[in-house]
Amino acid sequence: MSRASDGKDDAIPTDIEDRIDAMIDSLREERRPADPESALESELLVTAKLVKSVRKQAEPSPDFGEKLAASTTALATAAKGRHSELEKEKTGGIRSGWKSYSKLIAGIAAALVLIVTLTLGPKLWNNDVAYAMSKAVGKLTSYHGVLQKSYKTSDGSGQVVRTVEVWSYGDMYATRRDDGIWTVHNGEKKWQVRPAEMVVALLPVAPDPDRSGLDLREQAKRALEYPHTVVGEDVVAERNTVCIEISPPGGLPYHLWIDKETNLPLQLRTAAHNGIQTTYTYTLFEGNADIDPSIFEYKVPVGFAVVDDNPGQWITAPTEALGIAGFMPVVPDSFIGNPMVAHPGAVRILVNGDEGVTVITQKPAEGEFKPVNYAAIGTVAGGPLEVLDGRLRWQQNGVEITVEGPDSVVVAKLFAPDLVMPEESPVRGFAPQVEVQVDMEIAANDQKQVDGGHSPWQLDPVMVSVSFVNQKVYEGTFEGPSIGEDLCTVEASDGVRSIVSINKGPVAKVYLQKLVRQDESGIWSVVGYDPK
Repeated sequence: MSRASDGKDDAIPTDIEDRIDAMIDSLREERRPADPESALESELLVTAKLVKSVRKQAEPSPDFGEKLAASTTALATAAKGRHSELEKEKTGGIRSGWKSYSKLIAGIAAALVLIVTLTLGPKLWNNDVAYAMSKAVGKLTSYHGVLQKSYKTSDGSGQVVRTVEVWSYGDMYATRRDDGIWTVHNGEKKWQVRPAEMVVALLPVAPDPDRSGLDLREQAKRALEYPHTVVGEDVVAERNTVCIEISPPGGLPYHLWIDKETNLPLQLRTAAHNGIQTTYTYTLFEGNADIDPSIFEYKVPVGFAVVDDNPGQWITAPTEALGIAGFMPVVPDSFIGNPMVAHPGAVRILVNGDEGVTVITQKPAEGEFKPVNYAAIGTVAGGPLEVLDGRLRWQQNGVEITVEGPDSVVVAKLFAPDLVMPEESPVRGFAPQVEVQVDMEIAANDQKQVDGGHSPWQLDPVMVSVSFVNQKVYEGTFEGPSIGEDLCTVEASDGVRSIVSINKGPVAKVYLQKLVRQDESGIWSVVGYDPK
């Protein structure tokens, strides 16, 4: 095909379908298409250009492929239906003209699928496994399974550590270990039945360390958030699975096996830390299982003693807490009627949600509130808000309040409507007078060390600041005495950027960032400072 010197096609067939095909070919080959000769050609050319431009935009949502397939099928079906109707028309000229256009529309629909698939292919479908898993987990209302935990050392030896049978229904769960110990959490009460001791132990409702191992919701969430790729197929517990490798930023990759039929995770293998690799496997799993609700009823077997590991008294009104806890808790009117437990010096309020129980713990405030160094900091009630690992803590009306659970932010804002999360109020004044270059290779290695349980001080911006200043003093870069963490204060932190003020010594402020991984497991790196 010949082309003019300006790159425009000049040898275009006169048939409209062939002309549109030629226009699409020109766009695909980064050439200027011929000018449209009709309004219809102009509209179709605009559509083709829009489709072509999609590859330069942000990645589509995980369900874009499904929506594209559905809409394109509808378009093609409509065109086919119109074509069938027009075949029955008596007027030959009308039938012939519309037949051509209906074929054209169906052809354009197919072309749209082809272009989008070629330009976006990997981005459209790479997320399918993780997205399908997320949807499948979201549809679970209950499940029953047998979870096996094992480990393997660097020399290849290993063994099964524990086998646990699991029943889960909504926010309730029960587990039975291979040693016969039962643990039950029914959303309001948690207890453990220990047959060997003939004891029923009442346990704190929160925190809840028993929700660990192969947590289905957590694994689905991470697979969507972190880079991942399909690395193979395998058989796990006699089920055909797809194996994906998940790569946390700056961390070591780990592997997750997903059932090809149910799209549910069946096996998790962690990265090797300190020469040990842990594997969690559901050797038996039944989703949306028919579970007897009586398993979650609190019952004391005959002859068993009750040991209260969580002393407290259930109350129905805040005023009842005064005589037990010794103070009046902060309780919004909308929370009256929620389960409350009063302890000496503390009150717990339980809020049931779709994702589980959120617990509000209150106790009398003692002195000035100071968030821990490694927390992100927001604002609430005219003071600082500590945000750490899904837990919020602050002081209000002489009471220290801690909110922990899946709905912690929503619940906390009911207690304190003026609450501002760190990400809603970015760190201001982040402009160091002297910038520090960070060796990202060293930082990445430091992150892996911390992931393996070494040098946890690198998760604390104050400790990193102290180490930085004292190292410079030792090297002779800074003049003056070394400093201690008691001289440092976290001035601002949104969890990704932090400013640490230093009262004495050669440096006034240290500026830090999480460069390798921007979550609570990420290490801090010094990126600048203000000398005195």
